[in-house]
Amino acid sequence: GGLTVLSHVRAFVDVRDSHTSRDSGEAFVAFLEMLGAKVCKKLTKTCTHIVFKNGSFNTVATWKAAEPKPLVVRLSWVTECVSKTAYVVEDEHLLDISDLFPSG
Repeated sequence: GGLTVLSHVRAFVDVRDSHTSRDSGEAFVAFLEMLGAKVCKKLTKTCTHIVFKNGSFNTVATWKAAEPKPLVVRLSWVTECVSKTAYVVEDEHLLDISDLFPSG
């Protein structure tokens, strides 16, 4: 078995290239799985975290409607967990996506 430092984490990764909007989250999926996290293919009620960069409208809309809301974190949270091989408290890595894609 691998590491289990993030075994409590169920993460949805929405990381896109800012120029092409192509999915560029593969490395972060691999990092999360390496640390024992479960990576969700879809953003569902069981997800605890969203790793977000240039993500989609659908992700933001689903997050806004979710109760309770999963934590939205920057890529830096994943890279810091990797560099420390440990669970890092999310506080300094939280991302506010509530103002993205305002309605109306």
